[in-house]
Amino acid sequence: MDPPRGAAVVAARAALYAALLSNGAPRLANAPTAEQAAELTKRILQTWARHGFRDGQGKYLNSSEQFCVDGKPDLGAQVGMPLQISRGVVYSAFAQDLLESIDALNVSEIKELNAFHLAMDDLIGNGQALYARITKPLDCEYFNNQVASHIVGRMAIAALLRDEIRLRSLLDGENAALAPPAPLLTYFNHAFYGEGDKSNSCFANTGRDGATSQPTFSTARAALGEIDDRYRNANPAQAIGYSAGVVTHMYRAAEILKIAGFDFYAYRGDHGQSIEAATAFFSCYVKGAGLGKTIDATNAAHCSNFPQYDGKVVNGVESNIVIGAYRLHGNQQIDELDNLAKGAILHSSIDPIVFGAWRD
Repeated sequence: MDPPRGAAVVAARAALYAALLSNGAPRLANAPTAEQAAELTKRILQTWARHGFRDGQGKYLNSSEQFCVDGKPDLGAQVGMPLQISRGVVYSAFAQDLLESIDALNVSEIKELNAFHLAMDDLIGNGQALYARITKPLDCEYFNNQVASHIVGRMAIAALLRDEIRLRSLLDGENAALAPPAPLLTYFNHAFYGEGDKSNSCFANTGRDGATSQPTFSTARAALGEIDDRYRNANPAQAIGYSAGVVTHMYRAAEILKIAGFDFYAYRGDHGQSIEAATAFFSCYVKGAGLGKTIDATNAAHCSNFPQYDGKVVNGVESNIVIGAYRLHGNQQIDELDNLAKGAILHSSIDPIVFGAWRD
């Protein structure tokens, strides 16, 4: 398999490996031990905690304004900061939690890593506020993959710290001082479409269909299970790739919330939206065109809202199908694609956060 990229992803995979061995999984001959994998994870996390995101005085950065390009303040870097950090901390929090579960961290090490993750939460929160001002919260462009990442990254930290108030505020805004500009339930009801919903109209089509309208395209109406980020159309991989990425974030949120006692899998939005509907929506395209293949009239013309995805590549949905088959019991559309999706994952690269939730 391809090696993972990014230190946080490496840490998460090593921690998962250590946890699996510590809980009885067999170790291949000459493979690293659980202790070796745990030590690698700890070294990565401690390096970030001791040296990452520090200013000239050694203090943690705490504001978007501190992010620059070539030594100069840069709005693009500042707006993108919460996305970049949240994409990492969802893995580093996962890794720390796994190390704690196998007693691979002592009290002082946990305290050090908790302080790092709390500092990252502050940074993401600060960046969220700037992002909301730039994109006008509650406007259609705000409810995209970036905001999903912000929310889930902060949820991972809240769960790691066992902070129920913080986690609840990220879910429904219960504590205004801790709540993001759009809590998860607000985000979900805007980012996920219900049956017959009118499409958001931030960007006008520049052509008559997806083949002629770049870099964005949206049909006038949406189907149940579609995602707002489907409008991205600069290349054939975007429409489904971005949509699947948003759904992956929701699976991560659902796993975090399940442990905390909230069944997000069973949640239904204001227009009937659900994680299950979003996963099932793309099953027709997976079955018709195939994973990694291009959609056209010969293989998927019968699928819901085909004009939106004509010419697009089916990508990014494998892990959603696998964990969906495990958690969403009895959905035939999803279940019948489970083995196909598992095979695709095993021949690419496993995401440790949604790996392991396999029915068999």
